Formats: sequence, C-alpha cells, structure tokens
Amino acid sequence: MTYSDQPEVSVIICNYNYDAYLSEAVHSVLNQTLRNIQVIAVDDGSTDESRTVLRQIQDSRFQSVFQENAGQAAAFNSGFRLCTAELVAFLDSDDFWFPEKLERSLPVFDFGNISVVQHNLAVVGADSVPTGNVHPGMKAGKLTLQESYLKENHTGFFCPTSGIMCRKVDLEKIFPIAVDWKICADIAITRPLPMFGDICTLEETLGAYRIHGKNTWMNSPDQSKWIENHQQYVDYANQCLERFGFVERMDFPKSNQYRIYSRQQAQSANSASAIGKFIRKVGKQIPGAHTLYKKMKGL
Repeated sequence: MTYSDQPEVSVIICNYNYDAYLSEAVHSVLNQTLRNIQVIAVDDGSTDESRTVLRQIQDSRFQSVFQENAGQAAAFNSGFRLCTAELVAFLDSDDFWFPEKLERSLPVFDFGNISVVQHNLAVVGADSVPTGNVHPGMKAGKLTLQESYLKENHTGFFCPTSGIMCRKVDLEKIFPIAVDWKICADIAITRPLPMFGDICTLEETLGAYRIHGKNTWMNSPDQSKWIENHQQYVDYANQCLERFGFVERMDFPKSNQYRIYSRQQAQSANSASAIGKFIRKVGKQIPGAHTLYKKMKGL
C-alpha cells in the first residue's frame, strides 16, 4: 500500500524511559483507520530500552528522533520541526489511542473556526486494563474564548496531551515553546489555542490514559499545590492574551475553583480553631492532648 506524500495528520510522540509502553503507543497510531499519517517519535535521552524499541519499528510513515535529555518541551520542539501535515496530534508514550481516534477527530475541523479538537480518555492500569474511569471528564461541546477563559477565569478546559489535535497554522504561532517546561509542556501548547479558534470536545472516548508507578505524582491530593499550578497556568495564558493583542485578562481568584478552595480552607481553619479551644479547655484533664493538637495542625 502506498500513501500520499502529504499526510493528513502529523503525530508527535514524546518519550522518556517508557520502554514498557512505547511499542503499544506507537502501534496504536500506526494501526489507525486513517492511514495517511506521519508519525514522529522523539526519545528524550532515555536510559532504558526505549531506543531499541523504536529502532525495531518498520513503517514508511514512522520516523524516530534521538536527542540528549533536555525535557518535554525540547522534545515537542524537535517533533514539531518535522511536521508536514496541516493538523497535528500528540500522544504521550505511556498512553495509547483507539483505532478510530484520528478518523473521528479530523472532520470536526471543517465545522467552523476550531483550534482544538479533543476527547476524554479511558483510564487504564499498567496492564492496559480499563479501570472504568474516564479522564478528565470534560463535557462535550464547543467553547469560545469568551465562554471559557474570560467568563470562568481559569484555563482548565483541556484534555491531556494524548487527547488533543490542533491546526499546524495555530501551533506555528506558539512553537518553539520555552524549554524550561521540562514537564507539563502541554500547558505551553494548549493555553494559547483558544485565542485562535474554538475548543471542541467530542462525546466519544477515543484513547487511553495510563496510570502506573511512574506517573502517579499527577494525582497528588495536595490542593494548595493544585491551586498554585493553576494560578501559574492563568498567568501564562494572560501573557499570551497580551502577546496576541487581547485587552481582556483572567482573574483566577474570581474562578469557581479558587472560591471552592478558599471556602475549604476557611472551613478547615474554623474546625482547627474549634478543636484548639476544646483542647485548651480540657487539655489538663487529657494527657497528651496538646501534643495531639500540634500534630493535627502539622506543627
């Protein structure tokens, strides 16, 4: 079988030390029902058997890039430089796609000024068995810049890297991205995109998001760190709004996420205050009460 010299979609797969999952990721792209594609795998200085895995893949649509470890953003930059299609999709090397992902996503760009087509991902374990959960649970539909950023005052409207497809013409306004995004470089890619067109989220779940021992850090219950990260994402998006000529800005403390967090903090403080008053009142009658109270406060 032969393919056109001009692929319909370029796919970037960035990898670092995920040799256990890499082959499944790459072949989930090569086995797409949409056959006319370009697949670029960038290995960011892996020290496991990732490069051996990539060298064993034989397909005219596939190419590998081997570079010294420089972080996720540098890997994205290396992959994007080689993209030739008008549409670009991304896949994390520990995730995989379902066979019709590209075929279902591509036609959506014909319906209006759409900058991102995305979908939720089925959560699987290290063994690729579904857990029954979906990540991140985005509601299907289309959102404009006004309906998303400027109304809600946050940027949390995107599926993970493995669930997004974009127009190359828009990405050319963003790339190369700053190499100090060593991790979470999808933030640098996605957050400017609503400034060029709408976000369209599909109803279908068209890929798998893998939870395993090496990426469970993303599921930290530390709410204060979550708030800090999202404030940084808003700051970055506001910089992009200024860069691309928009006068509006987001104010993260006005978002529902921040308000919920503030209420939780206030409730926690009130509970701690009530407990403290109780301990001070009865502490003399309860051995070790003051020590317990300090531990509860994290002192």
